[in-house]
Amino acid sequence: MNKLFKLWHIVLSSVSIINVIIISYYSFFYKLSNDNIHKYLIIFSFIYSIVCSFRAIWLKKPVQQLCLNNNFFSSPFIGRTLATIAELSFATQIITFIKFITKEIYTQNKKQNPTFSYLNYLVPSIFLAQFFCWLACITKFHLWNAVEESIWTIFAIVLLYHIYILYPLLQNTKSNKKIAYIYSLLKKIIPFIITYIIFMIKIDIPTYINRWKQSDLNNDGNVTFSEFIKDFLKKHSNLSSKLFNLFKCKIISTNYSDWKDSISFFSGYFTIAVWASIYIPIWYKNYKLL
Repeated sequence: MNKLFKLWHIVLSSVSIINVIIISYYSFFYKLSNDNIHKYLIIFSFIYSIVCSFRAIWLKKPVQQLCLNNNFFSSPFIGRTLATIAELSFATQIITFIKFITKEIYTQNKKQNPTFSYLNYLVPSIFLAQFFCWLACITKFHLWNAVEESIWTIFAIVLLYHIYILYPLLQNTKSNKKIAYIYSLLKKIIPFIITYIIFMIKIDIPTYINRWKQSDLNNDGNVTFSEFIKDFLKKHSNLSSKLFNLFKCKIISTNYSDWKDSISFFSGYFTIAVWASIYIPIWYKNYKLL
C-alpha cells in the first residue's frame, strides 16, 4: 500500500471514529428535553455519522465491487444498504432544519410563513437518487451514478435558491439576536453549498460520465446512439441475479491508483459532510437557548 494512501486512510478512519464519539456523547448529555425537532436532528446525525465511520474504515466502490479489505464488512451490498439509510437520514435532517430556520425567520419578522412546497419534494428526490445508485451498482452502468449525483446537485441548488429567498428577511440583525444568529449561520453555509455545487458539476458528475464512456463501453469515448441502446439493454438484463453479486467483492486492492479518483470525494463526504450533520443539532440547541 502506498504510504501516503495508508496514512490518508488511517487519518480518515480516526476522524470518523472521533465523529461517532462526539455525536454519541452529545446525544447522551446535551439533548433538549421535550423537543422533538432536536431529538430527530440528533438521531439523523447519529445515523449518518456512524454509517460514514463504517464506510470510511471499510472503503469500497460498490459499482466496481472494489474493496480495500476482504471481509464481511466490506460487502458492497451491506455498504450500499447502510449508505442508503444514512443519505436519506442526512437529507431529511437538512430539510427538517431548513424548514425550522424558515419558520423562525418569518416568525421573528412577524410575517406569515409561506408553504414553500418545493421543499417537500427534496427528500423524495433523494429516494430517486438512491434508486439510480442501486441501479448503477447492480448493472455496473456508470451513467446512473451521474444521474444520482445530478439529483444531489439539484438538491443543493434548490437549497441555495431557498436561502437566497430568505436573505431579504435577515436585515434586522442588530435589533434581533435570533435573526443575527441565523444570519451568521447562513453566511457560513453559502460558501460550502456553492463549493459543493461546483465540485459536483466540474469533477464528480464528469468522472462518472467518463467512466461510462471509457470503462463501460470500452472505447475512446465516442458513443453512438445504437451503441448506447445496445449497452443499456445488456446492462439491465438479469437484475435480480446481479443484485446477489453485490454480496462479495470482485477486486481487493490497496493500490493508490485504484482509489485516487475517489479520494477527494471520500475526504469531503466522510469529514465535512459529517461535521455539518453534527453541527446542526448543536446549532439548534444553542439557538433555542438564546
